[in-house]
Amino acid sequence: MSKEKTVVLECISNKKKIIKIRFTRELSSYQSTAYLITAIKKCMSYGFYKIIIDMENIDSTVNNMTATLIEVTSKVRRKDGDIKLINLSEQLHDDIAGFNALTFLLHGSPSSKK
Repeated sequence: MSKEKTVVLECISNKKKIIKIRFTRELSSYQSTAYLITAIKKCMSYGFYKIIIDMENIDSTVNNMTATLIEVTSKVRRKDGDIKLINLSEQLHDDIAGFNALTFLLHGSPSSKK
């Protein structure tokens, strides 16, 4: 019996270099951010800069995840790529839309304060 993977990378089009990142189970926002960073680095190391991220199993986000999404989107766009988010819950959509960059930059995130 094999253990199910937490994140699956699925090649959508090898010719167009499009890849999809999908979470197979619900994770905390902090866990999903760590997995997302690792998955995107792997995609980029294989030359995939057009990335679809399926957010179906991510219910909400923290500022760190939103900042990470902004950062990696900027990186892939410099390589003529893009990131597309699909299957966002209403809560996740609201969390991302409500992200305040100034507050994040001035005060950091709750996890960075000890």
